[in-house]
Amino acid sequence: MTARRQGRGPTRADVARLAGTSTAVVSYVVNDGPRPVAAATRARVLGAVNQLGYRPDRIARALAARRTETVGLVVADITNPFMSDVARAVEAAASARDHTVLLANSAVDRQREQVLIEQLLDRRVDGLILLAVGPGAATVRELNRSGVPVVALDRPVGGLRAATVTVDNVGGAAEATMHLAGHGHRRIACISGPPPLWPTAEREKGWSTAVAEMGLGRGSCPVVHASIDRGAGYEAAVRLLNRARPPSAVFVTTDEQAFGVLRAAVDTGRQVPDDVAVVSFDGISQAAFSVPGLSSVVQPVDQMAAKAVDLLLDGPPERVVFPVELLTRGSCGCPDPVVRAKRRTPPPRGTAGGP
Repeated sequence: MTARRQGRGPTRADVARLAGTSTAVVSYVVNDGPRPVAAATRARVLGAVNQLGYRPDRIARALAARRTETVGLVVADITNPFMSDVARAVEAAASARDHTVLLANSAVDRQREQVLIEQLLDRRVDGLILLAVGPGAATVRELNRSGVPVVALDRPVGGLRAATVTVDNVGGAAEATMHLAGHGHRRIACISGPPPLWPTAEREKGWSTAVAEMGLGRGSCPVVHASIDRGAGYEAAVRLLNRARPPSAVFVTTDEQAFGVLRAAVDTGRQVPDDVAVVSFDGISQAAFSVPGLSSVVQPVDQMAAKAVDLLLDGPPERVVFPVELLTRGSCGCPDPVVRAKRRTPPPRGTAGGP
């Protein structure tokens, strides 16, 4: 009676019997070592594996190797398109290294984030990538004690012994502000994130530096702080645009807020970019589909994710800062390119799914 008929999956011993070899040799073939196996024997073992549908016990192998081939990814808000893009890129990079990603969403809740980090540590992940709200001191101490490799992505974590992968937030924001000035604007406001949020604080610093270098008065270049969402961006823009002397341009520290700014311009009777120009930061794919298209400072998400995974699995815990690129579209007054979306090729006539 076969293993399947006995109500259990095929075992390594079943493969060994069918291949006419030992269980140790099966292990060497399946795990690609540590000892070499003759080509003919290897072929018999692989044939038996395919015939029986044998699948190695990854849990047992992970316990023996003290590696689970899993990576924990903690994000602050998976509904934010930038963080969704990061999660996709991290999953692709980890998969290329034969690792599975366990995604944890803290929903911008620091206490929930702490619990999620503890749960991932309990699951013996090979490492953690944090795009987090900001772990508290107790969580930082726990991470440092755990010995588990950690990479802080997009923003550093104070006191944490970890690699960091960020971008040139200050330089990118300054370039965006100077670009608006190049269109003739001298009243350039800034809509930034909550003051404790490191990436938006750095971008606000870049805007402020550019404004100062151009000799523009802060009275005509106000800053408003708002949450990182479209509704908050909308409300901040309405306040700015309803001022007695509203700005003619706005640098927005995230694309999510900027979508709210575009709607606020319409609702207050302004044309973008004729009455108010807009440039933001992040470079999410949705920015190409607004009307007009949203000019944005693009973060190299795929490269950042690949570097984060490499640092996590290989080390050393270094600090990496990626350059950014300003992608101009219609919202700042530049030509708005035609969006060329990928179209699914229809099946040939007469095949399944055809007319």
